[in-house]
Amino acid sequence: MKAKTIARVLVAGVAAPMLALGVPSAALAGSFWHGDAQFAGPNGASSQSITAIAGNHGGGFGFGGGGGFALYKASSSVAGPFGASSQNLFSFAN
Repeated sequence: MKAKTIARVLVAGVAAPMLALGVPSAALAGSFWHGDAQFAGPNGASSQSITAIAGNHGGGFGFGGGGGFALYKASSSVAGPFGASSQNLFSFAN
């Protein structure tokens, strides 16, 4: 009986914050990711950065003037014994 009570308290302790935070996040419906990487060695160096964002700008739950957007940005630079290069990519949809 004691183990059941402890299990119920643990489940309630995990579920309550998830439910409390789930409703506001459903209204925002967005996500963000960013990553960086740098490398250096005896033959050269490189750097890379990637950012991705997807979101909702108003209206909530498909009512009213809502809509979504997506953004993707990637850039990299490389330098080695035979030269260097750089690239940038940007994409946005609304």
